[in-house]
Amino acid sequence: MSIFSRWQRCNTVSSLFRSRLAKEFDDRTARFHTSVVEDLRMFNEDIDGTMAHDIMLHEQGIMEEEPLKKILGALQEIKDEWNNGELEIGAEYEDIHEFIEARVIEKIGMEAGGAMHTGRSRNDQVMVDMKMVTKKEMLAIAENVLNLVKIMCELADKHTETPMVYYTHGQPATVGTFGHYLL
Repeated sequence: MSIFSRWQRCNTVSSLFRSRLAKEFDDRTARFHTSVVEDLRMFNEDIDGTMAHDIMLHEQGIMEEEPLKKILGALQEIKDEWNNGELEIGAEYEDIHEFIEARVIEKIGMEAGGAMHTGRSRNDQVMVDMKMVTKKEMLAIAENVLNLVKIMCELADKHTETPMVYYTHGQPATVGTFGHYLL
């Protein structure tokens, strides 16, 4: 069973790249070409980064308040739909960035939705997303390491008198405590 077989097909907006082709990709080619599966981990970050970018555009006088409100509202709806498990993304989208942009345009129209990435390349967008995801994941790893250290210290404290043979080069070397070994 294909990973995309359970995903709904949403042909609302074609990829700019694929729109120039004589015919649509077949399913195998679409699955090969898409990075949707890899991008899913940055879905929320893509929306958060786009919201921040559009707020900046408004603060710099580049985007009017009305389109900003429409874009932010549509992005929040999409984020809520995603987090509630109401959205499915098929292989017809090259990546989640294309999917999110298509959904925004579907919700609020091309005039407002098309201005969403003004002054921002796809590479800029992906780099912001990756930095946000990496920061989130590094903080989670750091939290797990701190929890492990705490648990090992608590365990070491309980075993300050528990004897243990220490080894050097795979050979029994000296006697110590399990608590000391953990530290």
